[in-house]
Amino acid sequence: LSEQIRVHPQINNLLSTFHKRIADDFACLKNNSQIAGTTSNVYFLNHQNYDEVPDSISKNVINTIEAEFVTKFAFYLHQQDADFDPGNITILTPFTAQKELIKSLLAPELIKEKTVKISEIITKEVGMHNYEPEFAQKIIVTEKKLGSVNVQLISDYRYEENKIVILSLVAVPQRWQKEALTILSTKDLVYTALSRATRGLYIFGDGDLLKNIPPWTDIIKKTINEINVMLKCGHNVKVPCHERLNVDEYRCKRPKDVEIPTCGHVVRVDCFVTNPECTKRCGYLLSCGHKCEGSKFIKEAVRMWNVVKSQKKQNELTEEEKEQIIQAMDNEIQELYGDGDNVTGHWFCCPNGHPYYIATQRSVCNDCGAIIGGTGHIVVPSNSFYGEFDGSAAPAYPGQPARQPNREI
Repeated sequence: LSEQIRVHPQINNLLSTFHKRIADDFACLKNNSQIAGTTSNVYFLNHQNYDEVPDSISKNVINTIEAEFVTKFAFYLHQQDADFDPGNITILTPFTAQKELIKSLLAPELIKEKTVKISEIITKEVGMHNYEPEFAQKIIVTEKKLGSVNVQLISDYRYEENKIVILSLVAVPQRWQKEALTILSTKDLVYTALSRATRGLYIFGDGDLLKNIPPWTDIIKKTINEINVMLKCGHNVKVPCHERLNVDEYRCKRPKDVEIPTCGHVVRVDCFVTNPECTKRCGYLLSCGHKCEGSKFIKEAVRMWNVVKSQKKQNELTEEEKEQIIQAMDNEIQELYGDGDNVTGHWFCCPNGHPYYIATQRSVCNDCGAIIGGTGHIVVPSNSFYGEFDGSAAPAYPGQPARQPNREI
């Protein structure tokens, strides 16, 4: 046997605890669909809610809360589909008293057999018209007999199966746990319990008690489901279903791309990082005092421009100060590229009117955070040419956004 088509892949994975996993034949697998109203076809609900147990555990052990949960979960599955057949559910437990309790708690809809009418539209080709086939539709009404939920002891269900199996393992207080483990750790009982479902297997019990004994250790690892918790950053993180997460302290490790305002480089960092340093070699003076060495054309003029703006309001720059900025940029370009004639025509404004000198990268405006700059010598469309600063009549490179109304410096 090299491939199996009997059980859902998640159940097959669970059974591989006992033997080498058999591959799933997805092309023929009829039980590969998800159970309506659930996020997983295999689930372990771990809880520690107990009833006091009298006398011998093997006959009288019950857990009222667990029994109520199990029966309500069965009713919940029934509610997901108007034509759902309760006969597709079997509830198994190792203890006789728990079996009888569960039976007494089942909703009437789950134990009364009834017949429902199912309508199906059949489309049939009836002829041809203008070389096109004509079709007719017919509604066929059939009757379907619905069964009832089956509640059995695990030991009595060895040679049967059902689409959905709900296990009630019965969580017990500490004084009965040793005796309960003697029963629940029986390999034959565990394998029978886990192998009777073909589409969905849902287990209720004290996982904390069982997780330290074989074969439950591996089973619980495979069945503890995770849920998505939304963090303040907007990302989701998966955590075990019953584990609490402090979203205020959690450090999201999802990668994000951040544009460094000072040099325009984009770096990838963990989401929780708020003020990343540039990891590229760009020549900018880092907070550690060292320079990033590499591509040096990183808006030296912008740096100077920001220094001036920090000392004066934008409209208070003198002509001498403007000339100093332009001359500094001329010297920078001449030193780097040996070309001092192409310094004009590089001034632009962000969407909010804040001037900057274009470089070969995108960045953000230090005044308002808007995107500035561009690539391939073309700025982003929201920016505009600002030749008034250096008296240039046109951009140094064609294809730039149109000039906006004059701005005074």
